[in-house]
Amino acid sequence: MSQRNAKRERDAGGRKAARSAGRDDTNRQPAASTGERLRLGGLAAIAGLLVITQFIPCDSSSVQDGTSVLLVMAWLLLLAGVAITGWWQASRPVRLGWDEAATLAFLALIGLSAVANIGDNHARPLLNVTWQWIGFGASFLVVRHVVRGDGERRALVALLVSLAVGLSVFGFYQYGYSMPRDRELYRQNPDRMLQEVGIVAPPDSPVRKQFEDRLASTEPIATFALTNSLAAYLSTWLVALFGVGLSTWSDRRTNRDAEGE
Repeated sequence: MSQRNAKRERDAGGRKAARSAGRDDTNRQPAASTGERLRLGGLAAIAGLLVITQFIPCDSSSVQDGTSVLLVMAWLLLLAGVAITGWWQASRPVRLGWDEAATLAFLALIGLSAVANIGDNHARPLLNVTWQWIGFGASFLVVRHVVRGDGERRALVALLVSLAVGLSVFGFYQYGYSMPRDRELYRQNPDRMLQEVGIVAPPDSPVRKQFEDRLASTEPIATFALTNSLAAYLSTWLVALFGVGLSTWSDRRTNRDAEGE
């Protein structure tokens, strides 16, 4: 009799444990789904920031002036959101590997360099450039943690390649239409064009000479501040596109060989 009672108690305890586990799973499911929705929102934010970056021209002087500060702050806010979400969602904590550790060490060195040189009468440009580097590191860490799976990686690569194609088309538009038009408008009324772009440049002044030299150039810039910046961006994604095409061709050839066997 005592054995039967003990068995009933064990069975009842097992059923209670199962029901309790079921309730725990039910409670965890909304959190997991909420965490996944937040991750997808972060993925959309990454795509948006990558697109916006291409439409904010920044050369070395504009970075020193703080033109990119808002983008840097956006990446830092996104990184903070990823860290908080990883802490809240215990099933997907933020883990640091060697790549992340090396990135943080590099940013720490940049920070130490900024602190060591902040008294050289160039504090504001120094801080702006330092924050730009911190923004680069934040974007790397965010992408490393948020983007998962080959499908999402391919989607981001396709987005950036599409941007490169669009910018190259814009460059052809500038070369064939807008730049010749601007040169003709300047020839007809130089002072009016200078006034429209907000440049005060008397005749024969160095500022006017510099503006005229830039206007006479046939090198497109798209949304960038310099032609070299456009060339660097396009060449990077040209190499990436070649690599993607080579990888796709190799995969298809491997699949055909496997089917032939």
